[in-house]
Amino acid sequence: MVQTITEPGKKTVLDQLNDWFPVSNSYSGNIGISHQLTPNSSIGTSINYSIYKSDEETIGRTNEFYNTSYDQYTQLNTLNFEKDKTLTGNLYYTYASDSLDTKIDAQINYANYNKNSDKITSNSYFDVSTNTMYQDEEVIKNKNPTAYHIFSTKLDIEKKINKNISLETGIRYSHVNNDYNTVLKDRNTNGNFILNINRSNHLLYKESILAGYSIVNFNTPKWNFQTGLRVEYISYNANSKTTNTSNTDSYTSFFPSFSVNGNFDNNQYKFSYSRRIERPRYLYLNPFFEYIDTYNIQIGNPNLTPAFTNAFELTWIHKYKTSISLFANFTKDEMDQIIDYDKNTKITTLFYDNIGVSKNIGISFNKGFELKKWWEIQLNTEVSYGQAESKIIGYEFNDGGVNFYGNINQSFTFKKGLSFTWSSFYSKNGRYGNSTFQPSYDMSFGMRKEFFNNKLQLNISCLLYTSDAADDL
Repeated sequence: MVQTITEPGKKTVLDQLNDWFPVSNSYSGNIGISHQLTPNSSIGTSINYSIYKSDEETIGRTNEFYNTSYDQYTQLNTLNFEKDKTLTGNLYYTYASDSLDTKIDAQINYANYNKNSDKITSNSYFDVSTNTMYQDEEVIKNKNPTAYHIFSTKLDIEKKINKNISLETGIRYSHVNNDYNTVLKDRNTNGNFILNINRSNHLLYKESILAGYSIVNFNTPKWNFQTGLRVEYISYNANSKTTNTSNTDSYTSFFPSFSVNGNFDNNQYKFSYSRRIERPRYLYLNPFFEYIDTYNIQIGNPNLTPAFTNAFELTWIHKYKTSISLFANFTKDEMDQIIDYDKNTKITTLFYDNIGVSKNIGISFNKGFELKKWWEIQLNTEVSYGQAESKIIGYEFNDGGVNFYGNINQSFTFKKGLSFTWSSFYSKNGRYGNSTFQPSYDMSFGMRKEFFNNKLQLNISCLLYTSDAADDL
């Protein structure tokens, strides 16, 4: 990663390269049981348990340039042991009438995730001209035990009123209990590790969501009309045991939706509207540090709120092989990662905040075609104009620009079970807030050969990836 920081009379470039060497093992097992209660109903359950272990070493170097002069570099070494345990369970009941005009689906789900990470990171600082350390080595221990407990249940009912009208309705409830603990210790001059109270935190996060929805469908031989409404109540409590502080809130949101579909021989037309929500991840709310490396840390924002989007789309599909879509998304309380650079410590701090409003308007094109009987191509492209406006003090911006990406997937099928695939991707450079992004692209190849009437398969794949992605501040 390359970070470029431009200040009056000074340009700083941090050129970082990290090599990651993981050795991992994973184990899993599952069991499922189902029983037919009646000819129209059944009940069942399933349980899955998995373990993941990983020993990782990261070796990195950061070269520091000041006004093109190569002055200093930092060597990084990280050893990390991680062990994850996951237990999930499901209990379900289904019913379908003989005429299929009534369907019922009820489920109860439970998930328990436990993650333990024990990491030690050292940073050594060198002067280029003398190749000697200009400050003491920095060594940090970071333990991060984390536990998630998730319970959810839902009930869905589908009812066909008559040959033209059908109704779907349901209710959902979910509860999340997240125990996230960061214990960060610094090594002092005597070689002892001392707790860093400014970067350690024990966060307890609880969230409950109760939602209900109804959808009405009206069908004719050529047209389908659908309208729906989802109502959602959410309450959460983020409690820091370290500082004895909490952040609690609750609110109710409404999400209407509407769509029209037309089917005419080889052509299909669709218009849709929906209101959507994007909730912040749990760790985005944690107000304490997450140590990445000596130059980068991440901090949470307990005041972060969800983003709401009004989405519109108009689509034309021809013979199920070609589609063109016009879309427009307008977002309020857009969440974006803010990059804050401290020129004195050379530390970049990353955090999420509600920057303001954004919009994204564009067109996408998808087409599949057969050049030869043995050669098929799938083309996917999108061109859009995006604009975002931030009113956060110190991070004000009102930027917009054109974005483009394209993807081509090709398949070659020959006799005797021999086939090849070739995929290519390209994404245009762009700017968002106080960061710029360079173009990225990749190319991958694959080969498959079948033997003994498809009883044995040989698969070979190769990924050629090139990305000039960089962040400018």
